[in-house]
Amino acid sequence: MLARTGKRWSARLLTLAGLLAVPLSGCGSNNIFRSPNETVRSTTVTNPIDLYKLDCPSDTVKAIVSAIEVSVMQSQPYGPGRDDSYVRQRLQVECIGQLSGRDVHLKVSWLTPPTSPVPDNIFVGPDDSGSLAQLEASLGSGAFTPVGGVGDHAGTAVETQSGTRTVTLYVRRGSTEFHISMQGSLPDIAMQGEEQQIAKLLLPQIPMASAGATSGPNAADFIGGGYAASLITTDQVTTAMGRPALPLTANGGRPAYAPGIDVSNAYTNAKDGSERLDLQVYRARSTSTAQAFLTSFVELPRTTPNPDLTGLGDAAYLEGVTGRLFVLSGREIVSIMVQGQGLSSDAGLRTAKTLAAIVAPKLLH
Repeated sequence: MLARTGKRWSARLLTLAGLLAVPLSGCGSNNIFRSPNETVRSTTVTNPIDLYKLDCPSDTVKAIVSAIEVSVMQSQPYGPGRDDSYVRQRLQVECIGQLSGRDVHLKVSWLTPPTSPVPDNIFVGPDDSGSLAQLEASLGSGAFTPVGGVGDHAGTAVETQSGTRTVTLYVRRGSTEFHISMQGSLPDIAMQGEEQQIAKLLLPQIPMASAGATSGPNAADFIGGGYAASLITTDQVTTAMGRPALPLTANGGRPAYAPGIDVSNAYTNAKDGSERLDLQVYRARSTSTAQAFLTSFVELPRTTPNPDLTGLGDAAYLEGVTGRLFVLSGREIVSIMVQGQGLSSDAGLRTAKTLAAIVAPKLLH
């Protein structure tokens, strides 16, 4: 939603994606309605948090809903009754769906008076590792306000999107990054306070990223996609495609994509838009881990090695359905796919093989 992930840096470095213009994937009968909120008596959120499993009925979304209830209900638990007494207010939190396949969209409202302001819309989602640092550097101190006491590092940005003022808290702990965005009639400072409280409730239940395969000073570059984009030059792509190509663009990545596996993504296009190249590098902690991952990932027991791929890396396989070429070299696997309107599968494979032969010797052993 509002996340400035590695996949969006090239196109919209300084502009948050619009909230209201992007269609949501509805959850139908799985919408979560939590009211009345009689069980909100503890500040402990017990459900596990997996920021990449934000479908409406998931345990992660239930944990986020609980955190919202705790945060809002603690500040305004009671409202006036008809006889001038005070009754416990009933808060409704509805799970609308996911935005762009990443953020969960939650709608908040009161079911009992008074209808005091609450953040009408709340969005929670993951960010690629390194996104917060890039965001802070690009926006500067005037538009990005550091926040202390939340994770290892956090900050707030305020923007108007599709005519709606939006407050977003970005949080990093270890290599895990996520954001919480709010819209509504609350003052900015009030929404910032709610976001920080919700983040503090969620953080204890977000496991530290499992030991991935990438560490050291180039970790953010790998997860951000810079590593994948550095493996071939524009001239090399131009020669392989047989037509002028654009420079490769870092396209994000993900730590712990699978146990012991990190991934770095990049892509480019022919200048005339006729062909597209997608490149991924899967990095393992060891050669055996890389081999095991490749076996399960592309179902090698069902895949017949293509004799035309002999000599590419330590092993090479073609995924017939997608036309994606996988080449194992040391403890990394490069995946290359070339597609285009009117481009035959044989022509796409030839281009992929040419580029794989350039990339494979550069992979880590």
